[in-house]
Amino acid sequence: MSHRWMFEVLSDLETYARCNGLPQLANRLSLAAGQAAHELAAAQRTERGEPPLSLSRRAE
Repeated sequence: MSHRWMFEVLSDLETYARCNGLPQLANRLSLAAGQAAHELAAAQRTERGEPPLSLSRRAE
């Protein structure tokens, strides 16, 4: 299933917020889009049976 529509909606809302003097909301919408991309990528890795990416590397 394509999630493209969600990113388009978030982008439209971010643009609206920036154009209407709501910079903090615009920043949060941008962060929300980034979080969505991260979670969707993680879900795709899980579906393929790949291990999740770690934000920090441990010394082995």
